[in-house]
Amino acid sequence: MSVTKKTKLELSDSSGEETDIKVNSSYAESYNRFREKKELLQTLKDRYKGVDQDESSSSSSSEEEDYPEFDNAFFKTLSLLKEKNSKIYDGQTDFFPRMKSKPKPKSKTEKKS
Repeated sequence: MSVTKKTKLELSDSSGEETDIKVNSSYAESYNRFREKKELLQTLKDRYKGVDQDESSSSSSSEEEDYPEFDNAFFKTLSLLKEKNSKIYDGQTDFFPRMKSKPKPKSKTEKKS
């Protein structure tokens, strides 16, 4: 069997002075927070990966419906609120009158005819 020698690694300069390692602690803390947030974001993305796809497909059809009469009534009411108009406090004012419903889309059988 051979005997191996163990040598010590000397980290000091040949002049005998010790070198100090300086760490920018504020940068290190900021970087650690950044990494934690990035890991959390990735964890959340992985956890809710399929949820976004399911919600977007079901809500896209209902969100695409356009009711210009309702939009106009809403914006008129909003402008009255911003102006602090006296009509707001009048109990007789109807801000959203009954809207005409949109015509229902024709069924597939009616489209073929």
